[in-house]
Amino acid sequence: MTQPNRRTKSFRCVEGLAVSLAEVLPEVQSLSRLDKIRLIQFLAQELERDDGGLIEVARSCPVRSPEQAFTATAALMQALEVDKNKP
Repeated sequence: MTQPNRRTKSFRCVEGLAVSLAEVLPEVQSLSRLDKIRLIQFLAQELERDDGGLIEVARSCPVRSPEQAFTATAALMQALEVDKNKP
């Protein structure tokens, strides 16, 4: 596990080695797609552990879609008509 050193932007590994973000990024870029996804999952879990309560397991979040936004559609159409009639 790594702990960030906020002043130097380096990370201290369990073994005591210090690694900067600049040193890590090329290694991250060379990872396979699957390993990058695993890294994202690991980092999300680390953030959750640090901050707590950000991610709720098995919780669904609504995703907004303009598909059924009839009021917004009407307002946009009205604005387009007004703009169309301007000289």
